Amino acid sequence: MFRAVGITRALARFARTQQPFCLALADIDHFKCVNDRYGHDAGDGVLAATAAHISRSIRAMDEAFGMGGEEFLVGLKNTTLGYAVPIIERLRRDLEQAAMGLPDGRTLRITASFGLAEAAPGLGVDRLIKHADAALYEAKQTGRNRVVCHGRRAGSQ
Repeated sequence: MFRAVGITRALARFARTQQPFCLALADIDHFKCVNDRYGHDAGDGVLAATAAHISRSIRAMDEAFGMGGEEFLVGLKNTTLGYAVPIIERLRRDLEQAAMGLPDGRTLRITASFGLAEAAPGLGVDRLIKHADAALYEAKQTGRNRVVCHGRRAGSQ
């Protein structure tokens, strides 16, 4: 899996150099409603537009991957959690303000929830992803369209 290779390399670099690394998981809010209301072609278009938006919005040194369904993973190199929060928050706001084009010419606005976790000594790929996923789950449970950091309560970024 390409994304796991990229994360594994970033974690190996972290272990060697202690250069910080963060991982964000993003999930499009209420995506099932997009498919149900507008159809699967529109849903596929929203996924492609969201992926393109994320890729354009992150720094050149960072990486983004589709995780399947409506989830995306963003690897933030040389970034501590304190610096990652405003980067991902800007991405969240930009995505919220973007108009996604539908095949019939209409536009749709979407939001996404984000879970953020920072690499730590001894933390493998699976656990880092689980930490980001736990934060994403909290973001979804506490109102969606927000960024939550692993190990921090919602709203305490």
